Amino acid sequence: MDLYSAAILDYAKAMISIDLKKYPVTPGVYLMFGADDKVLYVGKAKQLRNRLRSYFSAGGDGRLHIPLLMEKVQRIETIITDTEKEALLLENTLIKKYRPHYNIELRDDKTYVSVRIDLNDPFPMMQVVRQVKNDDAHYFGPYSSASAIRETLKEIYRIFPLRHSSIERCKKRGRPCLFHQIGQCSAPCHGKISQYDYRKLVDGVIQLLEGRDSEVISQLQQRMGQAAKDMRFEDAARLRDQIGSIEKSVEKQKVTDYGGGNQDVIGLHQDGGEVEVTLLFIRQGRLIGRRSYLLEWKLDLPELLNGFLQEYYSRQVILPDQLLLPFSLESANLLGEWLSEKWGKNFRLITPQLG
Repeated sequence: MDLYSAAILDYAKAMISIDLKKYPVTPGVYLMFGADDKVLYVGKAKQLRNRLRSYFSAGGDGRLHIPLLMEKVQRIETIITDTEKEALLLENTLIKKYRPHYNIELRDDKTYVSVRIDLNDPFPMMQVVRQVKNDDAHYFGPYSSASAIRETLKEIYRIFPLRHSSIERCKKRGRPCLFHQIGQCSAPCHGKISQYDYRKLVDGVIQLLEGRDSEVISQLQQRMGQAAKDMRFEDAARLRDQIGSIEKSVEKQKVTDYGGGNQDVIGLHQDGGEVEVTLLFIRQGRLIGRRSYLLEWKLDLPELLNGFLQEYYSRQVILPDQLLLPFSLESANLLGEWLSEKWGKNFRLITPQLG
């Protein structure tokens, strides 16, 4: 008899007594308690009775962690919900509350940053932030290096001179700041630019941060041509320099065509008792960064991935348009619907197929 078979046999002998008939065939959440009434695991189910039955079959449900978990379970509680989506929401809430040992727990070893632009402001500015809020502002990223993105913003200020500080603070000065004198601020605080013309600058910044460099260059070329036609040669020269700066900056970028759009691509690698989960951040066909999590393996891979997605995307992170998965998940549509409602945007989970 191998070690796993022996563990299954011991598990079957040590199972707690449970009457499965008392559990309903409805959606809900189940909590497994161990010694000292500590929550060991929280799960959701479309049908509670069927789900719990899988834990108490002689051979378990095929997941290697089940015998280890069930040896410690003293009792089980269930909470009935009206729908499977409600079960998902409740499960997520209870996991955050109890932090069970057998659920996914993500620990970040690095804080990522994003660029925030609030278009509700008459004269929006760029802000480097570490937290994404659901506040109707535009967020770009995430970026792994705060110093690197600040260097990028310095280049953007030279092309599109947005304000650097609050309007109220700058108005207290008798004249525009040093940034305006070196051409890196359009000084809206002192009336040096109209709100209409300033918004054109903001639109250019957004296009650059979204990776739509060709659109920005095309628009600037049209404006340069019109300025030259109108004999506004200084304006034409300034636009020419802006185009040159963008083209020089684009050459430094590593771009791969993934079909455009904003996507997060997720991959898993299992080695013994650990699983590494890696996220690739693709924005408008450009790979802008990645982050990885090394997790102690306790679940089968589909359940691990499902738990990871719930934990990661329920945080204050930037939600892309699509998430590309390494394999299909039974709850993919449910997760997509939940996150779409949570963040107020359409979000799809896709499993790419070969051929």
